[in-house]
Amino acid sequence: MTAPVAIDGSALASNPCLLRPGETCSSVADAEQVSFLIDAEDFVAALRMVFARARHTIYIVGWDVDTRTPLPPGKDEPGARTETLLALLNRLLETRPELRVYVLSWDFALLYSLERQAFPSYRFAWQGHERLAFALEGASATWASHHQKIVVVDDAVAFVGGIDLTVRRWDSSAHAPHDSRRVGPGRKAYGPMHDVALGVAGPVAERLGALFRQRWHDATGTRLAAPGPSSLRLPQSDLEGVPVAIARTTTVAHSPPVREIETLLVEAIGQAERFVLIESQFLTSAAIGHALAKKLSQVAGPEVLAILPLRESGWLEQESLGVLRARLLGRLAAADTHGRLRVLYPEVGRGRSAVPVYVHSKVVVIDDRFVKVGSANMSNRSMGLDTECDLALVAEGPRAADISRAIRTFRSRLLSEHLGCTLAQFEAEYAHRGCLRVCLDTLSTGSRGLRPLDWKREPGFDFSFYDGLVCDPERPLDAEALLRMMMPEAHRSGARRTLLIYLGLAGVALALVAAFEFTSLATWFHPETLATSAASALEHPAGMVGVFIAAVVALCLFAPITLLLTAGALLLPPWTAFGMLYTVAMTSAALSFWLGRFMGLPSLGRLLSRGAERLSRHLQRGGFMAVLTARLLPVGNFGAINLIAGALRVPFASYMIANVVGLLPGLTLICLVGARVVAWWKHPTVVNLSIALLVLAAVAGLLAAARYLFRKRRGR
Repeated sequence: MTAPVAIDGSALASNPCLLRPGETCSSVADAEQVSFLIDAEDFVAALRMVFARARHTIYIVGWDVDTRTPLPPGKDEPGARTETLLALLNRLLETRPELRVYVLSWDFALLYSLERQAFPSYRFAWQGHERLAFALEGASATWASHHQKIVVVDDAVAFVGGIDLTVRRWDSSAHAPHDSRRVGPGRKAYGPMHDVALGVAGPVAERLGALFRQRWHDATGTRLAAPGPSSLRLPQSDLEGVPVAIARTTTVAHSPPVREIETLLVEAIGQAERFVLIESQFLTSAAIGHALAKKLSQVAGPEVLAILPLRESGWLEQESLGVLRARLLGRLAAADTHGRLRVLYPEVGRGRSAVPVYVHSKVVVIDDRFVKVGSANMSNRSMGLDTECDLALVAEGPRAADISRAIRTFRSRLLSEHLGCTLAQFEAEYAHRGCLRVCLDTLSTGSRGLRPLDWKREPGFDFSFYDGLVCDPERPLDAEALLRMMMPEAHRSGARRTLLIYLGLAGVALALVAAFEFTSLATWFHPETLATSAASALEHPAGMVGVFIAAVVALCLFAPITLLLTAGALLLPPWTAFGMLYTVAMTSAALSFWLGRFMGLPSLGRLLSRGAERLSRHLQRGGFMAVLTARLLPVGNFGAINLIAGALRVPFASYMIANVVGLLPGLTLICLVGARVVAWWKHPTVVNLSIALLVLAAVAGLLAAARYLFRKRRGR
């Protein structure tokens, strides 16, 4: 048995200072109060109590903010009723003429539209009080998101953590397998959800208020004045009068990226002596993985305990992010030559009635001398791409012993909750065992506990790289069937059919949005899960490369280019969409061309249909102009034309020039239409709708003109 380690401030002073503004954090400020809020029930209860005493300003910033978010009252509000976020804010604004509320949410990608509340700007504007201001802020870096979750009241009290004020986040610490209060829109139940936030009061809250005002200015161009003095405090605290650090991840255009969170965590892990405890939704960060592996390989290194979700949200996320997680855990297991690694997931119940608790928290505790709580997952994008905000405490200075004691209590509360035992029971067991992993193994034998996570399973498909292919709404069939379906007459003008495809897709999209918003269809097909899974897979750098390769392969396998280009224009920022789609099309054209040249006409003749034979005669007669016409109108199937052009030995340089010139107008218009449709979706104003319709009309007009010129040329 290992003897327990006593809390000793002298031992803590042996390591270099962790909190260095400008390196491991943006600033360090005093906190008059610190409160560790475990799970959304405690967070919402504290939030309501603070809101009830707000006098000047309420700032809310989140990855997602939903007017329908339920805010149940806590035990200190007997007789109070559950209110939605918007209803509560409106009630406060009605009774307090000096109060103003500012809500800032991420200007999300269209890929998330079915997961989120439709038209958030107008729901806040139409249904909210006149002193409630709402804005969406777009990320400055491609594929980045604004992931911070911050609430600041009167610049006196602030909350930072993993909990967005949105639907499907609330749960109690009991994490009952079935809780009637745990329902989302449409009364759809969701599973147990574990999360953590940190409440602070005093100067550190003022710093967080300044952070919000800067972000509001970045989003709207309006500078907000700081509110007046306030005596507002948290309803309860775990620690008082201690320094708290604010650490960030940001990517700002034309400025170096800020990676304070990554630097802080890597250094903190490097100083670990006894244990590293991680709770995170994702564990895929290469930098964090390297730091953990280095400690595990040491003879007298710390224990490493990772508490993660049993599985990611949605099957696509499981086969993409799950694969990345498994690879990192595999590297950690290989480095764990001394048996100090535990990878666990929380579970309630046993046998068939067992239900995993989804871990959404973002917490790191090291040696009971360091703790960080915030929005940053242990993922690459949280370390260097998204906008994140964490708060950190380190047991340093004259209050080191008090801070360490508070961190120890928080750590024990976390683990005792997962294990289903009391705080006293856990601390007694830990004092006896002196080893966290042995303590967890001993106490995880009941109906609630931390179970070993089987991360070694092989995925059915490895979509960590080829993740975009499964999102394609059309599955490639054999070439003969595809060509019959997509190009029955290869030389027929495709202008009218292309326009009908666009109109049909727009109609289907609007019908689906209406159905999911106003009917019970959402409860049948769970679109938010599908959207989240697809988005998560696409957000990773490997996913970007995978999407590129999968799109090239899909076009080579005769996938319809119109559908692929339209999807890309809707899901990607305009300039990113244009560059990526243009490169995809050119790469696919070149590959298919040389494949066709290698196969030759006899092989293609056996593979392709009579429609393709007519297309080959058209290409053979027309040469450069035939290829240019096919790309401008467009005519036929993109992949089939490439194969046939190669087999016919059309000069490669002329062929590629015709592709470059011919695809440019259509792709430009598609990206313009996509950008305007996305703008209208997020901000459904008459102006945006009019612009979208005008661009669509321009596309229709150009297609009609091209069709007319094509017919006129054929008639000569």
